[in-house]
Amino acid sequence: MGIVRWAALIGAALVVAGCGGAGGTAALDSGPGGGIGGTGSVAVTAQGPIQGFGSVIVNGVEFDLSSQSVVTVDGAPAGESDLREGMVVRVTGTYRPGETTPTGYVPGEAERLEYSSAVLGVAATDASGNLLILGRPVRIEASTRLEGGMEPGDGDLVEVSGFEEPDGGLRATFVRVVKDAAEFDPETDEVKVKGVVQGLDSGERTFWVGSQRVHVPGAMRLPTEGGAVEVYGHLDGDLLRADRVEPEEYALPEGHEAEVAGVVNTVDGTTFTLDGTTVDASGARFEGGTAADLAPGVRVEVEGMVENGILVARTVEFGGEGEHDD
Repeated sequence: MGIVRWAALIGAALVVAGCGGAGGTAALDSGPGGGIGGTGSVAVTAQGPIQGFGSVIVNGVEFDLSSQSVVTVDGAPAGESDLREGMVVRVTGTYRPGETTPTGYVPGEAERLEYSSAVLGVAATDASGNLLILGRPVRIEASTRLEGGMEPGDGDLVEVSGFEEPDGGLRATFVRVVKDAAEFDPETDEVKVKGVVQGLDSGERTFWVGSQRVHVPGAMRLPTEGGAVEVYGHLDGDLLRADRVEPEEYALPEGHEAEVAGVVNTVDGTTFTLDGTTVDASGARFEGGTAADLAPGVRVEVEGMVENGILVARTVEFGGEGEHDD
């Protein structure tokens, strides 16, 4: 089957909660392996695709998973063996920015690691050969991790991890064919989609996530229009009948140092959104470009402080590994 590959860099995000062992906060600098630098013992939350194992490497930090670490996959208890490179995870724990592991990364210890897939559903292709899953465009790139090297075919049950793009599509970092078309059973196989609630009809008890229509049974509480949700359920033709609807939390920790890399979604002057985070770049130093270069779809790396739910940027850097000229 033909899949159009899109040449754009996978967005990754990491959030660093500056919490020094002596009560101070650590500055965020480029560290070994592209990770975070600084001094002192620091509490950290890192969010981005898994780069490798030993134990788990996320955004240049090599997090040790001990027997005390809590690992979940789509909310269910899991272990390191359930994780794959390219999965976008959130890790909370500590790291030691003044040190380096034998493999060149910053050492850390994970208290909790959470993985939540972006979409799990039936693959289809449009007239141009673009991949759609539950109606959402999915862009597969050369850097996307395809488990087993398998590209999805029409009718396959497919799991995707990645980052939101301006048009509501997904820039895939990890793709797995869970079942081929012949094995998929809509009555027993659960599907999942997450995104923003639109077109809520309380009478019909339906809403849309992108181009996927969802029905909520009477015993369940309806979500809020404009709210971010994760929907799990079963397909009934083109309708997703929800078994559960859970809120999706994007907010970064208030008052914490943060570094976020990803794809710009919307722009209003020097304010823009990036993977669910609002960024105020009015006082930022721009590297590799200017404020005039901010545009939907552009990859940037932002460093700053979270204040009143907004990431107030000190630096905004354009581009990164995998960028290209169109």
